Amino acid sequence: MKVLVVGSVPGGASENNRGAFEAACRSIGTALSSPGMEVVVGSDGKNTADRYIVEGAAATPHKPTVWVVRPDSPGSGRPALPPVSLRISEPGRSFPTVTW
Repeated sequence: MKVLVVGSVPGGASENNRGAFEAACRSIGTALSSPGMEVVVGSDGKNTADRYIVEGAAATPHKPTVWVVRPDSPGSGRPALPPVSLRISEPGRSFPTVTW
């Protein structure tokens, strides 16, 4: 089953709110790390839920497949890559780009 993750912490959030947001997202990532689950994210930005969901998933023994899907906008500096699925092996790893 694929689960799409969308969300971000609002600009100007206090450090306490940001920390709570990151911890909650990591907990969700841990919960999504069961056999047969696949996580779909669109970013590795520090203000997005995506990054912390993947970090939570990566910290578990069963690492789900993570799909990174985002548009390739001209001038973004992002390399155009073919669609891929990624097995996360360690927290902090950069995500590949899937263009559409």
